[in-house]
Amino acid sequence: SKKYEILKSVDGGFATVYIVRHKEFGYYRAIKSLQVSSNGQITAQAQQDFKEECTKLMQLGNGNNPNIVKIYECEIEKEPYYVEMDYVEGELLHDYSAKTFLSKKEVYKFIKDIGGALAYCHNFKDDQGLKKSVIHNDLHSGNIIRRKEDGEYILLDFGLSMENGEIIRSSKTKTGWCEFMAPERCEMECDGSKKYEAIPQWDVYCLGCLIYMALTGQAPFPKKEGERNYTDIEVINSHLQVDKKKPWEKVNEKRVAHFKSLYPDRDYKNEDNCPDWLISMIERCMARKAVDRYSDVQDFMEQFESVIYEKAVPYKEYAKVLAQYKNLEENKNQLQEKYNQLELKKAFQVPLKRNWIIAIVMTIAFACNCIPYMGNANQGNVSVGAAWIVISVLASLVLIGVAIYDTYISKSDN
Repeated sequence: SKKYEILKSVDGGFATVYIVRHKEFGYYRAIKSLQVSSNGQITAQAQQDFKEECTKLMQLGNGNNPNIVKIYECEIEKEPYYVEMDYVEGELLHDYSAKTFLSKKEVYKFIKDIGGALAYCHNFKDDQGLKKSVIHNDLHSGNIIRRKEDGEYILLDFGLSMENGEIIRSSKTKTGWCEFMAPERCEMECDGSKKYEAIPQWDVYCLGCLIYMALTGQAPFPKKEGERNYTDIEVINSHLQVDKKKPWEKVNEKRVAHFKSLYPDRDYKNEDNCPDWLISMIERCMARKAVDRYSDVQDFMEQFESVIYEKAVPYKEYAKVLAQYKNLEENKNQLQEKYNQLELKKAFQVPLKRNWIIAIVMTIAFACNCIPYMGNANQGNVSVGAAWIVISVLASLVLIGVAIYDTYISKSDN
């Protein structure tokens, strides 16, 4: 372009990234351009893939999430096809974590930045408010950079991103980085006949691996460890046996070793150990079966933030207390409902003591009324006297019956 000066270029799987500077205003940009094939042509499939990726980048990189690289413009209708984005100066995660011992506070910031960006992708909604979950599908340390100017972690590339299980773009290197590959993807690499639909739990697994790297300076199953080099197949097989190898159990051991390699003359402090609750969360992220992981990164972040910002207790204890709290809430609701029923019944019932008092007083009154008619045939109209006696007896029996009934109901309720 006439307005930019090209400073350097980096060839990718199907595109070239140019670092450029604006000739007039001096700001920097990164421009990703679709590569021309060896015969000077761009295949229709490559063009379509690039168009779909650019469309998704323009939606996600619209500035709504500060930890996703911002996109400014793209050309997807005519050559040269390109997308222009922020140039983020800094270090990739694997380089930065290898030469730096990240404090727990720094690790938490990494999780907040990248976890927040992925949660935004997994819960992305279009202009009509429809949810279109975007699965990164190629999450690794080379797609995450720590920005030099402010220490923010930025999610860069969506080269193999998926939307609702459908591939947005396929690059020439479809496998991604095997050090961060979910077991389901490893199975597809080993057996071409297996086909799985991309799900958010793939990104959850990768996030667990990335947190492990932030804590220890290396991936759970690295390509190189000490003097030993591992092949891609060996790394993939390790992911397929993650439930047996359980790398999370060695987080603090690896963390101490990383510290000692960087600062051999300094003493490691036990308070720098990774807390048990975070190890438990890494374990769940890296579960062998997708169903045992967090449903998506939003689910992960909700639990992470609950522990960090609300609960100053170990994760396992927090989970136990949370379960107890839910049981208490349920019991409280049941008791409240029963109380409301009793209050309603009470509103329609005459108090028990008052019933008995009225029954006794009325019985005495009726008895006194009957006395003048007892044994005195000359008192007057005998039939009238007999009627009063019968009425008095019946009324007394009714009142006593009501009092007895209320007494029985009261005992039943208790």
